[in-house]
Amino acid sequence: MSDGASVPALLWPVVGHPYSGSLLRAAILHDFEIVTRRAPSRVVHRRFYAALRSTGVGRVRAALLYAVVRLFGPRWG
Repeated sequence: MSDGASVPALLWPVVGHPYSGSLLRAAILHDFEIVTRRAPSRVVHRRFYAALRSTGVGRVRAALLYAVVRLFGPRWG
């Protein structure tokens, strides 16, 4: 169910692989929320940022990853 596609593979060398270290939990939660679409995409992407921060990802890196999913991730509702 989770494929890490919210962060394009082309950007993995820059921002990190979505299933590595502190990104793993946030990436899986984000992918799950994309599939279930229980909240609008803007809320789901913001939760991704919050999950990153809660697992110890620094502000700058979390903001960069958030920007990537806002730009390249799916949008709905």
